[in-house]
Order: sequence, then C-alpha cells, then structure tokens
Amino acid sequence: MFEQNGRNRHGRDRLAKPVMYDPADSEWGILSPRPLNRWAKKRPTKRVMVLLVCIFIGCVYGVRVWRERQYFEEQREQRQLDYAKDQGSRQRVEHKEEHKEKKPAPPVDPNDPYAGRPKPPLFGKYHQAELAMPQHHVADPFANGKKYLWVENHVHGLGWGNHLQDLVFNAQLSYSAGRAFVFDNYTWNRDGSIYSDFNGKLIPSQIPLSALITSPINGGPYFENDAKLRGIQREYWHKICPEPKLVSTYDVKKLYNGNEPSALTILNTWVDVLSKIEEPCVKIDGYTERIFDMYMYGQKERLLDIWPVLRESPIVKLFGYSPLIHATYEANRHLFTTLPFYEPYFPCSAVPGSTTDGDLQKLPPARCSDPYQPIPGLLALHLRRGDFADHCQNLARWNAAWMGFNSFPSFPDQWVRPESGGNGESTPENMDMYMRRCYPSIEQIVARLQEVRAHPASKGLKDVYIMTNGKPDWVDELKGAMRAMGGWDKIASSRDMTLDAEQKEVAQAVDMMVGERAQVIIGNGWSSMTSNIVMMRMVRGLAPETNRFW
Repeated sequence: MFEQNGRNRHGRDRLAKPVMYDPADSEWGILSPRPLNRWAKKRPTKRVMVLLVCIFIGCVYGVRVWRERQYFEEQREQRQLDYAKDQGSRQRVEHKEEHKEKKPAPPVDPNDPYAGRPKPPLFGKYHQAELAMPQHHVADPFANGKKYLWVENHVHGLGWGNHLQDLVFNAQLSYSAGRAFVFDNYTWNRDGSIYSDFNGKLIPSQIPLSALITSPINGGPYFENDAKLRGIQREYWHKICPEPKLVSTYDVKKLYNGNEPSALTILNTWVDVLSKIEEPCVKIDGYTERIFDMYMYGQKERLLDIWPVLRESPIVKLFGYSPLIHATYEANRHLFTTLPFYEPYFPCSAVPGSTTDGDLQKLPPARCSDPYQPIPGLLALHLRRGDFADHCQNLARWNAAWMGFNSFPSFPDQWVRPESGGNGESTPENMDMYMRRCYPSIEQIVARLQEVRAHPASKGLKDVYIMTNGKPDWVDELKGAMRAMGGWDKIASSRDMTLDAEQKEVAQAVDMMVGERAQVIIGNGWSSMTSNIVMMRMVRGLAPETNRFW
C-alpha cells in the first residue's frame, strides 16, 4: 500500500494532513453529492445484483398480497354458500316439523310401580366388576381343598352401619374357620325388586359392596397367600355350589354355655362346628336367626372379649373404601380440611398403611402414602337426627347401653346406666339424660364442644365437619351457633357435599371415612355408624382419648 518513499499508491504523503475523501475513488461513492456520478462510478456487476435483489423482494411481496386477497375472496364466497345451504336446510326442517305428525306420549304402564318417579342408579358396572375378579374364573374352584361359607341369613333392611357390623363378624367367622367368605350386596330388600321405597323416594334394593368398600370381605386380598381364602360373589356361589350343606343356627345355639354367650364364645363354637364339616360348600339357613345376634353389639360385656382377635385380623386391618368413595372424598376435600393437597396416594401394599411381601409392596417410600392417615385440625361430629328423635326416647324407656365398641375402658367418656326406669318406662330425669347424649339440642352441642376443645387431645382443632342427616335449616342454625363460639376456620356438613347420582346412594360411607380420619370425633354412643368408625380408629392406632361422645 505504501511505497518506500513514504507515499501511498495515489501519490499522497502518508504523514500529510488527510484530504477530503474523493468519491471518485470510492467503490460505492457514498459521499457523492451527485447520484448520477455515484451511479456511474459503481461496478456494473454489483449494480445488477442490487437490481435483482430488489426485483425479487418486490415479486415475493406482490405474490403474497395477491394470494391473500384471493384467499379472503374464496373464504367470503364459501361463507356465502354455507349460509345459503344452512338457510335452505333450516327452511326444509322447519317445513318438515310443521307438517310432521306429532307422536303421542308413550302410555304409562299401569303395572309399573315406579312410573313417573325419579329412579336411582343400579350400579350395574360394579356388579360386573365383581364377577370379573380372578377367583370367579378358575378351572377348579375347589382346588387345594378350598371351602366356602355362605351366610344366607345376613342383615338386610337396615342401615349401612348395621349391615357393616354383620359383615365384619360373618367374614371373621369364615376366615377363622378357613373358608372363603361368600359376600352379598348391601341389601335393603331381598324380594327381587330393583327399587325400594324409603321415606317417599326410590332407592336401590341392592348395592354391590364394591361400590362401598375394598376389603377381603368382598373378595380382596389377604396378607398371606390367599388362594384358599379369597371371597366370592353370591352369584358365582350358586353356580359352583348348587347343593350345599345346610346348617341351622338353632342347632348350634344349643352348644352355647348360657343364653347370652359372648362374641368370642359364639365365634369359637361356630369354628369348631364348621371344622368338622367335610363338604366344601356350607350354607347357613336363611330362615334361622343370625349367627351374631343384634343385642350382642350393644352389650360391652358380651362384645369386647373378641377384640384381641378382631384387631389383628386382616378382615379389619385390610379394610378400605372403594374408588367411588375416594373419588367423592377428593371432590369434596375442601369441606374437610384447609390444608393443601400435596401428596397423591400410591398404595404401599394391597391395602394402604400395611406392609407385606406381595407384588404391590415394592414402591419407593417417597411415593407411598396412607389415604387413611389422620387429618390434622379436623373435628368430626356425628349428629344423627330424623328417626333418632323417637329412637332415643325408646332407648331411654329401655335403659339401653352404648354400643360395645363405643365402650372401651380406655375412652375418656363412659356411659353409666341409670338405676331407675327401664322395661318400657322412663322418668323425666332419665329421659333428659338420654336425649342430651343421644339427641342433643344446639345449645347442648355448643356446650359439649367447649368441653372437648379444652382437652389436650384437641389441641390444634380448627375445622369442623358435621356428619348428619339433619334438615338444612337446622344445620345452618347449628353452624351459626358454632361460628359464634369463635376459633373455627371452616365449618361444613354432609349437606354441603357435591354428589352425583351414584355418590348420593353411598354418601354415608364417605362420612364414615372422614370420621375415621378426623383428629378428634364426637360420636353418638348408641349409633352403629359411630361404633364402626371408632372400631377402625382403634385398629389404626389412633389415641383412645380422640374418641369422644355426646
């Protein structure tokens, strides 16, 4: 660029003061004040390139604008055609409807007792799921000496609490005798009807157990290798056992020592009788008395001696609720707790909260949780209304005691029978005492809440869930009185749950699950539902002082 004499190739001194830039020497002539001169000095090849680029960009833009205009024009024409077709079709349909002969309403079947009344669901898919269980599809149902027990005279026509009591004890007998339990539906009416009338509305006459529970009671797995113990559905039983061995409870009752045997005596006597029967199919006569009589459940002297056997049994240790009940709980969990949902449930074993060596056990601890763990801060109240207004008065007239499982000696609240009254009569003092603890008024409920909140086991209570069949107006009045107490973050009730048609028919099981999980429960000592809740709380190891009563 520079010669030896220090001048550049244009003859200028490199050390001299710079001169004005000469546009004639510029390749592009950017600083030229004369465009024509600047254009003339450019290289021809680069001028052509610039022109081509500009022409290309212009063409692309022009084609794009043209295509967009064409596209929008086509869309406008298509919309006009669609509108014309729609108008024509609508006119034809309207014309057809105007001239169509109207069909008369279908006649009401005079022989249909349910005509014109809302019909509840029948849970058919749950029944089919039960029949699809693997134990109903084996080559030999009597392989390895498998035997069965069908208790035909089980409870029916009573509430879920009474039905569950009977289920647990009959299933325990079958398990202790080494026979597979034959389970039936939750039965309100066994006359073959599909619907029954209850307080003026239709309810299902039978509900499959799988819509309510998941347990060895209704064909679920046991702890151990259970090929010989897995329960079967009644329909399958009738298929494989057309001629079973018939046993009458009247014959077995003669073997009892006394007229009011304890629960453990009844269990052991029946186990001894069944162990001597070689036939694989045994049926308890449906026209005889129940194995475990109804009075036993309300007599702690007769009932509690079976507790050491029952609390270690898979019948109750593996007891759980159905997917339908869990789904209902999750849909309404905002009513039971203000805690955020932070951990999904992944079972640790066949039943939550237990540990086995089964196929379902090998899960990472971080993903394993118990869906029945206590809900911190939740107080559950069981307030039975409705028919209990008369029932509680009847209990007073007969000096009835609490249910046996509501009477564990370790509970802080106990029932002491009054000395006066009984045999169908009662004094005003006795009646007041029974009604206060069986059918308390709102003022009595609030006073009892103040007492329970003062107990150390109630520390941290902040949410209340009221399990009740009371009328909405009464529930609202109770809520108002409880809010006036202060100290509650949330107060909700069974009446606040959002339920679909199926969930409405099993809502009592949802209440039971919430009661089992509450930090503290205040229950009704004469209620079978409270009794079942308390039994499961004791099985799961909750402190006895968290079980309170009115």
